[in-house]
Amino acid sequence: LASMSPTGHRTVLRAPYAELGPERAVDPVRLGLPDPVHHGHPASATVPYTPDLELDWVHGWSLTRDRTTAVPEHVAYWDASPGRPRVV
Repeated sequence: LASMSPTGHRTVLRAPYAELGPERAVDPVRLGLPDPVHHGHPASATVPYTPDLELDWVHGWSLTRDRTTAVPEHVAYWDASPGRPRVV
């Protein structure tokens, strides 16, 4: 589930996926990245993703792992982190 904006206390991590790794975060590649042909288009708000790109992350609950995991903040909250990179 996603929300327009956070409605309570949240902890934001700022780090690249390469630093967090698969045990702590969802790989943005698994979320379905846009076709690279659209990068740079005026209507596109996304930037090209690399594992070294610093993103803002929030904690979510993984139903498949039965524990918390970090997800990109802009995926969890549509209106979060204005001016920060968006990859999805």
